[in-house]
Amino acid sequence: MHREVFEEVGVHIDQLRYYQSQAWPFPHSLMFGYFAEATTRRIRIDGVEISDAAWFSPRQLPSLPPPYSISRELIETHLARWREE
Repeated sequence: MHREVFEEVGVHIDQLRYYQSQAWPFPHSLMFGYFAEATTRRIRIDGVEISDAAWFSPRQLPSLPPPYSISRELIETHLARWREE
């Protein structure tokens, strides 16, 4: 996972923690959700698998994915933990 994140967006990560998975819309595929700590901040988009990437403040989020998606659940879980701090 560390290598995949670095290859696609150029960010180094640490403290990788599996969250859950869900079916992906491609045949025989799963989407895995993880939490991780970024150890670098500069984003370098690979332009092949990723076309856009950015950092967002919890107070200024873009449009969120649908509520039933794992990506939305990851965001909501992170925001709940952030509010507790």
